[in-house]
Formats: sequence, C-alpha cells, structure tokens
Amino acid sequence: MRTVRKLIRPFIRFIWNIINFFRWPYIDLAVILWPPAYEYFDDIVTDIKDIYPVLDERDFEIEDGSMKKFMLELYAIDRATEKKISLKIDRLLVAPHKLRILKIRIRWPRMKSHCDFNSWVKCPKVNELKQVIRKKYTSKIKDYKYDVIIHSTETDSQIKEVEDLIVKYSKVDTNPEKLRYFKELKSFQFPSEEYVLLNSAWLPFFNIRKNGDLDLLPTNNLYQKIFSKDVPNFSSGVPGKLENRIRFHGLNSPYMKLGDVNSPEEFIGKYAKNLGGLNFVLPRLYVQYKLDRVQETRHEINKLNFLRRKFLKKRLATKNIRKLFIKFDKDHSDLKAISGFFKYKKHESDSFPKMTNMDWGIVLIDQSNY
Repeated sequence: MRTVRKLIRPFIRFIWNIINFFRWPYIDLAVILWPPAYEYFDDIVTDIKDIYPVLDERDFEIEDGSMKKFMLELYAIDRATEKKISLKIDRLLVAPHKLRILKIRIRWPRMKSHCDFNSWVKCPKVNELKQVIRKKYTSKIKDYKYDVIIHSTETDSQIKEVEDLIVKYSKVDTNPEKLRYFKELKSFQFPSEEYVLLNSAWLPFFNIRKNGDLDLLPTNNLYQKIFSKDVPNFSSGVPGKLENRIRFHGLNSPYMKLGDVNSPEEFIGKYAKNLGGLNFVLPRLYVQYKLDRVQETRHEINKLNFLRRKFLKKRLATKNIRKLFIKFDKDHSDLKAISGFFKYKKHESDSFPKMTNMDWGIVLIDQSNY
C-alpha cells in the first residue's frame, strides 16, 4: 500500500499544481525585513520593486522583551519549529527591534503543493526573490547569520496572521508623521480645529496598515475660505495635484448620518478626539461605518453564484466583481485587526486620549458577527 501511495503521490501533486496555476493568476504576499538589515531597508525595497510591485510598506518596532515570541509565532505560521530557527534567534534578539513589512504582488506564481490535499502550498518565486536579496546583502550585515535579512509568507491567507502578530507585539506609536499625506496636509496650513480626520486615519496608530487617502470633514468656515461656498452634499478634493488624495467629505457623508447632527461644526464638537494636535473622528463611528459597509458588500456577494462566492471569488473575474471582493476583504481584515487591537489592550496605552469602551467601538465589535 505504501508503495502504491509513493507512486501515486507525484501524480496527485502534479494535478494540484495544474489547478493551482489557474487558481492563483496572482498572489499578494507579506515580506518582512529583519532588524540586522535596518540601514539597508530602503535599498532592499528598491531592489524588490525592480522585480515585483510593492503594494504597501510600513515600519514597526517590537515591544521590549517580545521579539522571541514574535519570531516563534511568525515562523509557526509556516510550520517552522524553534529548532529550525535556533541558529539565528540570538542574532535577531539584538536590539533595537525595528522591522519593515511589505506587501508584494507576484503574477502567475506557480504555487506548488506540499501535501496530497493541497492544504499546504508554497510560492517558489518568493523564495527565489529572497535568495537574490540574501546574496546581495549578506556581506554587508554585521555578524551575519543565515536568514537574518528577509522573511516572507508563502500564501495570501497568511498575511492576516502576520498582521495580527504585528498588532499584538509592536509598540504603540502615535506620531502623526506616520499618516500618509501628513506633510502635504500640513503644507495647506488648515486650522486643525476646523476639520476632523475620518476613515482609515486611525489605522497607522493601531499598527494595522497605512491609511489610504486622507478624508476630512471641514467646517463651513474652512470650506468657504477655500472654495467661497458652503460645504456641498458631495465630496471634493483639495485644490491642486492632491485633489484625489486629500478629500473633503460633504454633508451627505455617512459620518454625518452616523453622528445624527445638522452641521460639520456640530459633528466636530461632538465626535472629534485630539491626537498629536489633529482631530480624529471617534473610533466607534469608524467601526460602525466599517460594519455597515461589510454588511452591504456581503449582501452583494451573496447574490453571486455558489462557485464564484465559495471558490473563484475575485479570481478570473470582471473588474466590478474583483472590486467587490477586494472591498469586502479589506474591510473584513481591518475589522479583524481592530478587534485584535482591542483584545491585546493596545488602546489602553497612555499615548491615546482617554476614551470609554463605547467611544472606542469595542462594544460594537463584541456585538457584531462581521
């Protein structure tokens, strides 16, 4: 029987590899740059960009005393034991523990099956990438031990597990310069009391991900100074090249409805919290906005046929269907990460303004089935 299994196994995996070729026309993977290579982070990212698109990148620092736990749990995601990584642990425990995570996209990754049921797959192309980086930078790293430069996930499903570990073990950092487009926003010299930041502006401080565009709800006074008219119903961009990146919400913003107020001034007075000299919407309104959007998107997905919903999803799909699944995945992932942020009690850091569990949105998360 064992002999028969040995003969059949290569054929089974060959079939799985054909299926995987079509199942993954592209894959998004997480790449982590380790602290010993800190001074070369920018150079390594440039090298990676020459090979694959980098969709996102951000720096984080592991809390004191937590680096070993972070490493062990990170490698456990890919079924590596402490024994397998024992030779490099001591080198990676040397402080400071500053890391960088990238999200890269690989087209036609040719995923390889490592078991008969295809539940364990690996990406040969990302391993080739790591070899290229190690070969170039090994001689530049002080006290180099094998594999203390770069690490990666092997499948797209592992990204969420990695991001959860980052939320769990990273230091809280509320420096507003972490915000994407922060410097550009400051260059406009808008009075900070006359607008509130919405949407994903909180997420960089939760160590979840970079914010997307910067969304603001301005007072009528501020909007009139810029456009010589009251805040309209629809959204609009700041004047100039950043109009698609720094956006003003209008009076029909979902936040105005969630806040149940009559004016932007009333909204800011009631639902803004100051952090680092900037006004941010109460986290619970952002959580509620996310929960509502997940439910709406799930409703649209449930209208699709069974094969599309359960297996194909955004693969081999039209542009609109891909956008539907991408939006759902992003919102669901954000909510899961926010839930982890609360679970690990990161919100209790003195770096954040004092807020109740209701203000944070913890109650909403606990009561939801997102």
